[in-house]
Amino acid sequence: MKFHALRHLQFEGLGMIEPWIKHHGHSLTETLFWESDWELPTLDCFDFLIVMGGSMNVDEEVEFPWLVQEKAFIADCIRANKRILGICLGAQLISRALGNKVGRSPEKEIGWFPVEKKFDTHPLFPSLADKKQLYVMQWHGDMFDIPTGAESLFSSAGCPNQGFAMNENRVVGLQFHLELSDNHIRLFFDEGDNAEFDNVTKYIQLPTTILEESKKHVAATRQVLNELLDAMVKL
Repeated sequence: MKFHALRHLQFEGLGMIEPWIKHHGHSLTETLFWESDWELPTLDCFDFLIVMGGSMNVDEEVEFPWLVQEKAFIADCIRANKRILGICLGAQLISRALGNKVGRSPEKEIGWFPVEKKFDTHPLFPSLADKKQLYVMQWHGDMFDIPTGAESLFSSAGCPNQGFAMNENRVVGLQFHLELSDNHIRLFFDEGDNAEFDNVTKYIQLPTTILEESKKHVAATRQVLNELLDAMVKL
């Protein structure tokens, strides 16, 4: 299967998604919006679109003019019934491309926090059948509205809209990061805006705490990520 990724920040790669793609023998191409010569592919060049995160808001089109074309491209992909996985900003872009609101989250979340599932069982998340919640890595200040007709998947105390699925599970948006291992998280500390840790709150953990929590939770999020990708490929 042919994967294509839309990436917005150089240090924010695909994380644990990339080794999964390589392990299963799929191909991967990328659009890198920070490069001056970025290009979007034609729809016949890929089967599965991954829309990654970023620090920008979905409507900051003056500062990031490529957002206009990216949102139109995502809308075209949805109409073409492509498989699409949006992560953090990527999920917000899917929602916005469908005409929905993306605004400030009730709480900025940075760190490992639980999300509550809103289903009993789900074909995309088989290992969560007997669990009420999953600890996930959060790094966001905005929140998407659930698209009309989409299934709401997850919620948290700090951010009620944490995930959705639509188009018979071919389009999935997650506010949180299943793809980040501790090595990938370290890149956020090295390259990101660490001023955010100047005001630690109930929903913002210190970097040392985040890395300690990673040791507890990454194995579980890797399993859920792999199962999600397995299920979407088989659709």
